[in-house]
Amino acid sequence: MVYFFFFFYGLIMGAICVVCQRHSFLGVLLSLEVFSLVLYCLFFVVWGEMREVWGFGLVFLCMSVCVVCVSLGLVVKLVRSAGSDYVSSFSL
Repeated sequence: MVYFFFFFYGLIMGAICVVCQRHSFLGVLLSLEVFSLVLYCLFFVVWGEMREVWGFGLVFLCMSVCVVCVSLGLVVKLVRSAGSDYVSSFSL
């Protein structure tokens, strides 16, 4: 039960970090990665007793890795084209 509150606290803090990161696009992506890892750990704490859902956890982790790879590619493209990853330097 203590683990549940610990990971729930981490989930809330990850969401707050995502909301508070306004300047750097890379900071937002790192906060989202922390958010997804805490969600993955919370998933195994809540449903750790059921053996049938472990496959879903692996699929979730693989999808999180794919999202990180795509977003890192976007950051590299953004830095090469704009010169920085600051949100204030973008013009729409």
